[in-house]
Amino acid sequence: MKPFKFFSGDKNNPTEDEIVRAIDIGRRAYLEGRSVDYNPFLRLELSDAFEEGWNLEQSYEILRQSIDNAFNNEL
Repeated sequence: MKPFKFFSGDKNNPTEDEIVRAIDIGRRAYLEGRSVDYNPFLRLELSDAFEEGWNLEQSYEILRQSIDNAFNNEL
């Protein structure tokens, strides 16, 4: 199986830590009410990781709202 491009040994690719950090920044940006366009990353891989984090947190919020609505409708 071929490794993911950004985890290969190429020095021009971001490290796993950089990607995790970009995801975390994306999640926090969503929680702070910022648009996905707030993305501060210029490198494509890190920009994509930011968007993944932002989208992940948005999905969590949608899930939380659905659970809350289902619970409130049972009352």
